[in-house]
Amino acid sequence: AVLWGGAPPAMGAGPPPAGGGPAAPQGRAAPGMYSHSQLSGVEAFTRAPQPQAPQMDPRVERFLQEEFQVNAPAHFCRSTTSRLPNSAGMAAKCAVPYGFMFQPLAPVPAGWPEVPTVNFGSVGTVVRCAKCRTYMNPFVVWEANGRRWVCNLCGAPNETPSSYYSNLDEQGRRMDRNERPELYTGAVEFIATGEYMVRPPQPPVFMFLIDVSYSAVNSGYVESVAHAIKEVLSDGSLPGDTRTKVGIMTFDNSVHFYNLAAGKSQAQMLVVADLEDLFLPLPDDILVNMLDTDRNVNEVVLSLLDSLPSMFRSTKVNESCLGSALKGAHTAMKHIGGKVMVFSSLI
Repeated sequence: AVLWGGAPPAMGAGPPPAGGGPAAPQGRAAPGMYSHSQLSGVEAFTRAPQPQAPQMDPRVERFLQEEFQVNAPAHFCRSTTSRLPNSAGMAAKCAVPYGFMFQPLAPVPAGWPEVPTVNFGSVGTVVRCAKCRTYMNPFVVWEANGRRWVCNLCGAPNETPSSYYSNLDEQGRRMDRNERPELYTGAVEFIATGEYMVRPPQPPVFMFLIDVSYSAVNSGYVESVAHAIKEVLSDGSLPGDTRTKVGIMTFDNSVHFYNLAAGKSQAQMLVVADLEDLFLPLPDDILVNMLDTDRNVNEVVLSLLDSLPSMFRSTKVNESCLGSALKGAHTAMKHIGGKVMVFSSLI
């Protein structure tokens, strides 16, 4: 017997010789054919011809690759179903509700490329549809050899800015599409131009507002907060860049501002006890840049944090004017904006 395509006995072959001896060879086996005496069952299975996987048309494969690239990744935008009805009748029959989940600021998973940034500074403005304000994307249709484009959402025609113009290829696509992320990928970050700003970009600002009432000091809360803030400022883990500004305020039954740029070895404290008519005693030196080495700001701020627990160790004030302190912090930051971080033991 022959397994997986073995050759049958040759036609016209006589019976095996008497005596039960081995039969004489009756013919030559075809290439690739193996008998039980030559291979085991597993070997015969692995040696047998296997079906070949169908080859994908290169054009289809290229289309699928481009289609995957121009759509937003699943961690940013995902549908509740991967198949949609192709007609209103089909949608009515299946009656399957569907929706979309958007996470534009989702973290990029491991193995995925970072989101590319697009800067239209050389163009002068972010290219958008004049009617519906859709951003430039891979699905717009180009016309008039690239001098006009049609919005893929509302269908309105738009003129191409001269500084953004490019010729089209024989398929009606821009010649520079592989050089512009907004034309070949489904997720980009647009850098806002001057028209989107009412003022130039401001530096990051962090105001630390610390409760120094009796309960906060005696419980060790002030010491722990001062130590944590000092670590953050010392190791550079505070978000922002070299323009980042910081400020420190304390409060109990009054609000305490600190002059952090006094040019001395220690910060100067100014107390505002009038909570009804709260004012800003230092309009300029409450928020300072920690990297300002000319005025020794870094040492002044860290020294203040070290001395805060001892400064209020003998306090007997068990009141907290948190609302007035927040108002004072807002007054100090409203011209530039920023983030207030409140550390309070009392509400």
